Amino acid sequence: MKTIYAVHQGYELYGSDRSFIQCLEVLRANYPEADLQVLLPQEGPLSEMLTRQGFNFEIRDLWILRKSYGLGLIGRVLIMPAALWRAHKVFKAADLVYINTAVVADYLLMARLHRRKAVAHIREIPTGLAHRVVSALVRWSRATLFFNSQATADAFESAPGVQRAVIYNGFEGPAHAAPPQDRGDGKLRLLMLGRINDWKGQDLLVEAVSLLSEAQRRAVEIKVVGDAFEGQPYRRQLEAQIAASGLGDQVSIEGFVDDPSTLLQWSDVVVVPSRKPEPFGRVAIEGMAWARPVIAARHGGLVEIIEDERTGLLFAPNDPHSLSSAISKLIGDPDEIRRLALQGWQRYLDRFTQDAMATSVVQSLPRVDASRG
Repeated sequence: MKTIYAVHQGYELYGSDRSFIQCLEVLRANYPEADLQVLLPQEGPLSEMLTRQGFNFEIRDLWILRKSYGLGLIGRVLIMPAALWRAHKVFKAADLVYINTAVVADYLLMARLHRRKAVAHIREIPTGLAHRVVSALVRWSRATLFFNSQATADAFESAPGVQRAVIYNGFEGPAHAAPPQDRGDGKLRLLMLGRINDWKGQDLLVEAVSLLSEAQRRAVEIKVVGDAFEGQPYRRQLEAQIAASGLGDQVSIEGFVDDPSTLLQWSDVVVVPSRKPEPFGRVAIEGMAWARPVIAARHGGLVEIIEDERTGLLFAPNDPHSLSSAISKLIGDPDEIRRLALQGWQRYLDRFTQDAMATSVVQSLPRVDASRG
């Protein structure tokens, strides 16, 4: 029996976590007789979902590069040798080790010794010092590299001879397109999904709406769905901004939800206003799968998903006036919303289904028959 380990840095149910589950489903379907073991850093919504879906998981002390650790990372250096030894034992026992994201440092470092059986799925575009550190880890690993977009692939160099593949995320949406219906009230319902932090752009969306005319502001209703990571102040800051902008009647923060399908059905438009380049932009394809047009920042992987003025609208990154203009184009124009929605849904079917993603993963996986050692 083959043994496959899948290692992930998260424990919630945001984009990379959900994409991780999809890859687990591909591994299980492609190797139905294999012993598939999942390693997570702690329990949470992700482990609960894995339990419901019948996956085996273990909680391990993984050596993860997290910005939230701050100076605590220095202390964690002391336990790196033990972490590397644990990773080495996993590699020895495995026929394939799938490492999800580029911040699982112990497994990327140890992949160098077991590169024929290591796959690293890169889902981030770090900046500054973090980019130098993560890029060095990825290059050192010599693992087979999967990237979730060409934008992500372009951000990383790899050692000569390393197999690389761009594998777009997929999403299993409704079987039929159901574009937003004209409710006759002139309202434009905007939905933003994602963690509340300093780069997803919730604050940019609030600023853009505040720039609309008074009549247009009254015609907009916004739900922000998500929360900040473990005690970070971004939600409180966003709530203060909403109150200071006088938009308490237009903008609500819904918090994290396991299943956003009801909210997607409620919406007319999905907004992805990320301040930094999205490595991919999973929320965009979720919106398109539900036949909702997407307004998104023109950078990163989002430009590989959305065709401006055809399957959605792109605006200048970090420009609240540009975002405000894009929103205003759709206020009171249900025909344009429907046109963009149907064309976006067709693009989703052509490129971003779960089946398309699964096919790409299977075609790019290394052979799971290498001798252990």
